[in-house]
Amino acid sequence: MIALALIATLLATQMAPVRQSTAAAQTQGDAADAACMAAAITDSDYEDCARAWAERADAALDGVYAAVRGTLASPGCGEHCAATLALLDDSQAQWTRWRRTDCDGIWQLNAGGSIRNVEFLRCMARRASHRAAELRTDYGIAP
Repeated sequence: MIALALIATLLATQMAPVRQSTAAAQTQGDAADAACMAAAITDSDYEDCARAWAERADAALDGVYAAVRGTLASPGCGEHCAATLALLDDSQAQWTRWRRTDCDGIWQLNAGGSIRNVEFLRCMARRASHRAAELRTDYGIAP
């Protein structure tokens, strides 16, 4: 029994830095966000940083989405492109609703604190960044 407890303690100790570094990486934005957050002083400053990152992430996603749509709508795309475009539009609409609901959960988790809006905006930015990367990979759009 002592051996099991010792192993569990060792595993927990070894995994803690991994969990912490993963959590830290998930909350990080782009270089502009990092600089903004480093200079922020007030809650309003932090929220402005998060909002700016979310806007940049949304703009990047919009650009990738438009590029994918443009490729699929081009005359030489092929026989399956029209159906693929319709499915892409449907999936993007569903993803947009999912992202909002998912990030509303993050807001609710932090509802008792002044950080709630910052965490909501950072969630929206992270989801947009991930979605843009997925679309780039799945549809072969260069960064």
